[in-house]
Amino acid sequence: MTHPVPLRKDDDEGRRAYRTARGGRARPADTSSRRIYELLRASIRDGSIGAGEQLDEQRLVRAYNGSRNSVRRALQALAEEGLLDRTRRVGTSLSRTIVPVAPTDVGPRVYEGTPHEGRLAVETLECTRVVAGREVARRLQIEPTAEVMRIEQVGNYDSEPLYVRTGYLVTDLRAPAFLALLDRCHVDYPPLPVVFERVFGRPYGASIYSVEAVALEERIAALLHVEPEVPTLLRELTTADVDGRPFELSFTYFRSGRVALSGIGTFTDSGYRVG
Repeated sequence: MTHPVPLRKDDDEGRRAYRTARGGRARPADTSSRRIYELLRASIRDGSIGAGEQLDEQRLVRAYNGSRNSVRRALQALAEEGLLDRTRRVGTSLSRTIVPVAPTDVGPRVYEGTPHEGRLAVETLECTRVVAGREVARRLQIEPTAEVMRIEQVGNYDSEPLYVRTGYLVTDLRAPAFLALLDRCHVDYPPLPVVFERVFGRPYGASIYSVEAVALEERIAALLHVEPEVPTLLRELTTADVDGRPFELSFTYFRSGRVALSGIGTFTDSGYRVG
């Protein structure tokens, strides 16, 4: 029979769990504000807590099995991140939502038919043809002297910046024609494979992405309305046709604390193989 391993004498929570596992008194409320914080963020992210909803501390204590102090500390942490409004004698309410982003896509079309529809607007800061250069050319499998379209955009959610994206695209279109094509795609919200074929004239194949945490440099921080050096998520995304030839390379900085990369994983996606 396996018995739970007792923890250090100074670990009060560990001792309580140990006593419970050995048949002692029922475990009391969770005193970890971090765990309550995680559960509250998850409830904000999945929409269980809606915009403007009043958060009653006593109800949260029961719902999350937390102590009153752990709930209060978690609420304060979320308020400091700008997600909650805490006003003396008024209470606590949700002021901002956490926006779900598909790991391989971002844009108004992603939110069609959801509570987020119409809340994301894309502003183009730059759209111009440039020489690819060695590193962009290597990633897009073209000659370094070839021209690509470079576009920089800010995605504003409820009029607040959510992300800054720079993309390099293999296309012969000039900037006005390219922007007009993007505008049409933001009207009828076609799925990504349709957008890809409209822009590049090739059947869509796959999107390859990598996400890492980085510190923001001053210009991007200013565009996102946050302080420089704040940690944020940077996504590198390469989009290829059905033959595996890349046509788009992009780098997207997401505003810290406002974005959740969300998707559905399968056994096949995990990389494990049977046999």
